[in-house]
Amino acid sequence: MKPALTIASSLIALALSFCSLAAEQPADLGKLIARADAAGEQKAELYARVVVAEVAAVEHQFADGQNDTAFASVQAVNDYADKCLAAAELHAKKLKQTEIALRESARRLRDVEQTLEFDSRPKVKAAVQHLDEIRSKLLQIMFAPPHKK
Repeated sequence: MKPALTIASSLIALALSFCSLAAEQPADLGKLIARADAAGEQKAELYARVVVAEVAAVEHQFADGQNDTAFASVQAVNDYADKCLAAAELHAKKLKQTEIALRESARRLRDVEQTLEFDSRPKVKAAVQHLDEIRSKLLQIMFAPPHKK
């Protein structure tokens, strides 16, 4: 009974952390970006949080009909995912949470893609593929033999 309770509480904590990341406002996003730019070993994790917040912004922007702004946010998702990977290559710290955040972001972008008109889907699909590539590179960094890190 205790292992099931522990797993359930862990899943609830993880869900709450993603909800809090997704609820970040633009002012908070600016602060988070500034923190990520100035961070040392936590850069990858903070850039992953920026990606999560940008994906939440993409969802809201498409829902509100702000397609141009949403596509700019999709480009920002790609840019910050690249920065996340670059930071992970320098400091391989806390990459598990970083990879989880990018996986969840890719899933959410896939969901957004399914709601769009046919002509608007390729840009979002490309961003999803880019996130998947970044994730696979992160996994290679995480599971590389010690001499290759």
